[in-house]
Amino acid sequence: MDREKYDEIIENLKAQILSERNSSRINKIDSNFYSEIRSIKMQLQEEQKKNMQDITLYMDITGLYDELKKLFHSFYELRFSKIAKFAVYDIQDDIYNLTPEEKTFYENLKREMNIYFKEIFDGEKPKEEEKVEEKIEVNEVNNIEGDSEIGSEAIDNEYIILRITENQPPIAQPERNYYLHKNDVVYLRKGLADILIKRNAAVKINI
Repeated sequence: MDREKYDEIIENLKAQILSERNSSRINKIDSNFYSEIRSIKMQLQEEQKKNMQDITLYMDITGLYDELKKLFHSFYELRFSKIAKFAVYDIQDDIYNLTPEEKTFYENLKREMNIYFKEIFDGEKPKEEEKVEEKIEVNEVNNIEGDSEIGSEAIDNEYIILRITENQPPIAQPERNYYLHKNDVVYLRKGLADILIKRNAAVKINI
């Protein structure tokens, strides 16, 4: 295990916990914040497996794992309760600071709340929207007639905020399927965002 990296992540977690406690805003964090935590967690688990016969070393590693888990749980409660509040009150401020994982949570929570609102207010579960057979396939993002080539790693890592101008068929992407509706405000990869803009299906929101 990379102990220097572990210490760096622990200090970063402590700083982020303090930042989340002291601000009502959603602060920007690195896009690889969660992946780095998962990586060091997996390293700790591997070290535990390799050192099960050495009880002293095993307990030391377990202590490091428990510290990481405890700090991350504190951060998670602070951060995601704030994101949930933004979703409940449909607050658009700071959504550009969400990581892809957080954006998915935010969008899914808003969608589920709308479903339950209709169910409770109307007294019956909303009917499923008529399925649309057409889908925008993954390879369409990388190869559209007349478009410049899309799909480089640099573009894939860039995200854009859009307002959807008309209901869209399901859009299949590697990370998830998207179900976009008129007036949705979404945070999408640049490659997919460019396609929607060119089709006049969305407009970019400049911040």
